[in-house]
Amino acid sequence: MDTLNTNTALVVSPPGKPPDAALLRKISALLSELEEVKEAHLPEVIEIGSSTQSRLVLFVVVDSADNFPKVEKALARQFGGRLRFGAKLEYRIISPDFAMLQNIRDTKSIVGWRD
Repeated sequence: MDTLNTNTALVVSPPGKPPDAALLRKISALLSELEEVKEAHLPEVIEIGSSTQSRLVLFVVVDSADNFPKVEKALARQFGGRLRFGAKLEYRIISPDFAMLQNIRDTKSIVGWRD
């Protein structure tokens, strides 16, 4: 889901505690298989109007909107419903022109990138 198309405001910050190293390795391995993914970040997020508690959200930057369905399918297979990674991980697929991308980058919570 591209958060550009929602009416909620997001507050992003660096994770309060480091995410599980095994989870980060699994995310990185999954994303490395998807050429359409240019970078990914795992900051803490508060969604104003929806929640007051922060949670980790994986932001996946995809090179073009045409590739969103392919990436969504791959992520849903790994993170949706019955997850092989243990806990449910929320993710958002965004484009390189996403208005908050620089704020997300500033959290220094990168989990993968491709030049």
